[in-house]
Amino acid sequence: MKPKTKVIIIIAVIVALLVAALIIYWVTIKDIVVTDELEGIEIQSGEGYEVEGSTAKIAEMKPEAKVEITATYTVTSDDILAGSVKNTATGTGTDPEGEDPTVDPGEKEDPTEDLDTTLTVNKTISNEPADGEAFTLGETIEYTITVTNDGNVPYYNVVVTDELEGVEIAAGEGYTIGEDGTVLIETLAVEQTVTITATYTVTSDDILAGSVTNTAVAAGDPIDDPKDPENPKTPEGEDTVTTGDEDDPDGPTPPIDDIDTSMSVVKTETSTPVNPQGYLAGEVISYEITVTNEGNVPYTNVVVTDALEGAVITAGEGYTIAEDGTALIETLAVGQIVTVTATYTVTAADGAAGSVINTATATADPIDDPKDPENPKTPEGEGEVPSTTTQTFTLTIQYRYADTGAVAAPDYTITLFAGDTYRRVSPTIAGYNVDRPVVAGTMPNGNRTIRVFYTPIDTTIIIDDFATPLGLGNVSINVGECIE
Repeated sequence: MKPKTKVIIIIAVIVALLVAALIIYWVTIKDIVVTDELEGIEIQSGEGYEVEGSTAKIAEMKPEAKVEITATYTVTSDDILAGSVKNTATGTGTDPEGEDPTVDPGEKEDPTEDLDTTLTVNKTISNEPADGEAFTLGETIEYTITVTNDGNVPYYNVVVTDELEGVEIAAGEGYTIGEDGTVLIETLAVEQTVTITATYTVTSDDILAGSVTNTAVAAGDPIDDPKDPENPKTPEGEDTVTTGDEDDPDGPTPPIDDIDTSMSVVKTETSTPVNPQGYLAGEVISYEITVTNEGNVPYTNVVVTDALEGAVITAGEGYTIAEDGTALIETLAVGQIVTVTATYTVTAADGAAGSVINTATATADPIDDPKDPENPKTPEGEGEVPSTTTQTFTLTIQYRYADTGAVAAPDYTITLFAGDTYRRVSPTIAGYNVDRPVVAGTMPNGNRTIRVFYTPIDTTIIIDDFATPLGLGNVSINVGECIE
């Protein structure tokens, strides 16, 4: 029963209001005024009297006459705290002699219901996830906390505490926020409700836990119980709301996002070959391996491996190099990027192959999935980058005498790439003709040797004047010879 309950009080004492006068005088009493001293009582209209405010007036009462006056009163919290309602009615009148008769006041005490310090706390999630499905890492959950006095007395200094670490209480009406983040409601009247709003940002720990559980508790000052003074009663209550709870009394709550162990590995070439056609044997290729946590939980013991045989991981920030040559990243936070560097020396076989394919892999410790405990998830990723390689070939031009095969001039050698063009003017040797005055062409995919031959110049002069005045006929004469 709440304090609003009305009590109907019948002031039957009026029958004998002036009982002493009736016994002593046995006369008619006039101008009787009955006053109910209980503050807040309302005298109701009835027969035999007139109501004026909180009094009832009776014109006269003959001996043995009886008048019943009815009044109503609404029980208050103060009455609950007092434990009862005490009501006193008094009256005045005039006897035939003009004297005031002796009055015996009428008193009545009614017990009130027991002290009730019920304090109801209701906590709900008041927003929906941005994607309509689940709250993701970094997303804000909005909470509404209602605190209601469901008891029958007012409460004072009601302190409301949101037990979720990291929650932020927003300013609002009916309460103040303390330095410690708690809420203070100075007075909470019967049936009054104060609404508090709060926000919370989802963390990786929440993702790993699989849900966010939030409890709000409230407690007011202890209240003395008039029926049990040794045991004051404290108004207190609490409520908990959890994401993803299908059975929440206020309806199903949105879940938080599933665990995501995405990890990207990007490998890039940071060096440039001396020749635009590609790296030659003996050149060093430099690499960067960029490892990024693209999931929603931190990773531990991330091992980065360069799968290219002969590749060497070099020292850098954010990782250490193990004895087996792998890189170890002890912790990789969400969104964190660690860049691992490596080098590789190109071999002749690489040059012949035309490229070097370098693959890097990264793997972290398995992570327990709160929504699928039997199947932990392992963060892993890989990336590769091709590097163009090439090789050079030797062009050799040999100069030889055609008749003997002896060296006519020093060999000419040049290193060229396949597809390069070449042009070389052959040296001149006195007394000899050269079969290839200019050596030119395109370098094939391999070494090439070209021979240039030299043959003696023919210096024989044939004299034929057809007149043969000397009678010599046809003769042969060499340069420097004389025929007489």
